[in-house]
Amino acid sequence: MPVSADARESTTASRRRWPPLGRGQPLLLVASIGVLVGSFLPWVDTIAGRFTGMEGGGVWTFYAGFLGLAGGLVPRRGLARLNGAIAAVTAIGLPLWQLQRLNAMCDWQVCMPSTGLVLVAGCGLLAARATHLLGRTPT
Repeated sequence: MPVSADARESTTASRRRWPPLGRGQPLLLVASIGVLVGSFLPWVDTIAGRFTGMEGGGVWTFYAGFLGLAGGLVPRRGLARLNGAIAAVTAIGLPLWQLQRLNAMCDWQVCMPSTGLVLVAGCGLLAARATHLLGRTPT
């Protein structure tokens, strides 16, 4: 028995449909893009000059930003939550470690945290919030 064209279109359209994104996935996408951008910006301002994130811990936050980006795009919420958690822990932990190290090495009049460090830490907090929202989303 031949299948009508309408029935064929409805079955192929239902197969191609993506599952709805979790509530926190768009926020995770925005936070991950912020982490990626902040990894390239200056992290420390000194009298001698500026030091970018790519000269230190920014490389690791750059990798974590891509993990968060994948978490924002993947249709499985459990995997998205895992990627978001890894990105959040890295994007919060490394700037805090950098601030603690800066405090131990020099005075605040000589070394100051710069925009990249603040952006990565703030977007890490956004990624943590997105991960929390992903955990609360019903499946």
